[in-house]
Amino acid sequence: NDIRCTVSIGGLGTKPHTPFQWAPQLSAEETDARLKKLRDKIRGDKKYGRSIGFRYHDGKPGVVEGLLSRGDRRVGSVIRAVYESGGRFDGWREHFSYDLWMTCADKTLPEYGVDVDWYTTRERTYEEVLPWDHLDSGLDKEWLWEDWQDALDETEV
Repeated sequence: NDIRCTVSIGGLGTKPHTPFQWAPQLSAEETDARLKKLRDKIRGDKKYGRSIGFRYHDGKPGVVEGLLSRGDRRVGSVIRAVYESGGRFDGWREHFSYDLWMTCADKTLPEYGVDVDWYTTRERTYEEVLPWDHLDSGLDKEWLWEDWQDALDETEV
């Protein structure tokens, strides 16, 4: 039998109103390194490697997605700077410019005492007021925090 499958994978973009809203996001470099290890492991398998297709998204778009999904009003200055610098249709691979996003973030965020890593690769504490705390998702913050602690402890739920 000739069985084939394709694996599509990307880095975890931690989202608001989930137990992982406190979790740090991997950097683009760490995401790419982990995906490379997985790709090499799949391709290196003599028995199954040729039967498994492997598609992945590099880590750079994930950093911008993390900035946008976990950001607060200050990120508006980055969005505006990208727009004023010609950024358009950034969800389309051929239009996406990681360098433009990082340049605009480096230009606008220091005024507020934060940077991209502050929004993305930093673990948050329970006491921190999150930008989306004022929105009611119907999920109790305490329940989400307990679920996050279970995940850290690798407790099955």
